[in-house]
Amino acid sequence: MSFKPQLYIFILSALSFVAFARPNPLITNPRSLSGKRGLAYNSSHPALDIFTPYPKITWGHCWSAEDLGLPSQIEFVATLTDLTQDALPVWDAHVQAALSRGSSNPKYLMSFNEPDQPGNKAQMDFGTAAAAHKQYVNKYASPSVKIGSPSVTNGVVNGMGLTYLSNFLGACDGCTIDFVPVHWYGCDNNCAVDQDVQMFKEQMTQAMAAAQGRPVWIPEFGRLGSLEDQQAFLEQVLPWLDDAAQAQIERYAYFLVFDGYLTTGGALNQLGQTYVS
Repeated sequence: MSFKPQLYIFILSALSFVAFARPNPLITNPRSLSGKRGLAYNSSHPALDIFTPYPKITWGHCWSAEDLGLPSQIEFVATLTDLTQDALPVWDAHVQAALSRGSSNPKYLMSFNEPDQPGNKAQMDFGTAAAAHKQYVNKYASPSVKIGSPSVTNGVVNGMGLTYLSNFLGACDGCTIDFVPVHWYGCDNNCAVDQDVQMFKEQMTQAMAAAQGRPVWIPEFGRLGSLEDQQAFLEQVLPWLDDAAQAQIERYAYFLVFDGYLTTGGALNQLGQTYVS
């Protein structure tokens, strides 16, 4: 995962004030038919079995190729986060473990995490990303393994975000790209919830166009501010995401399974309950 220090410090400061998968006849795990909603978690997550009673939670990812204890009832999607020596030497072994995990069919892999983000460990130009994607990720493409492009930010300057995505898709000739992951975070200047909701919908509408007919995933998105504001945001965007009109948005995961976000003291808080319901 690429932590964005200013963004996350802002979130933690604000929170301190408050103590579809595609239908497929081959799928044998009924959770995979029940919705788009997933988990974004990291190595500091609480016990993830608190999510198993909720059938809307169908999948999860952790900015890694290792599942970090995700319950077997929930589908895991591996990510080649970056090209560092932490990620590359274990990539193939972890992919094999991820692909042999569970009975869902097809399975999915995601490419690099925010290579468009300056200062990120995965930062690379789109040409380098295309060449690395071909070498390390594309080889797993098959009818039973679907491949995602690199996850991009919602940045709008210096070739970031959807501009980077379009350039990558143009450069990655011969690549198999089955779905397109994009990230989104709201404004950092205390804007109104309704304004963030509108900006989120507009960005996702643009992402669906940039995906050129491919499914869009949102593996990481969040509203800044208090838990109350985040809940108001989710209460508006979750029905929109799940509506048939947004069928091209195939999966999404709210940031983050972590105390002070979707959980408090290792249990679902009110925001978490809203997300799983």
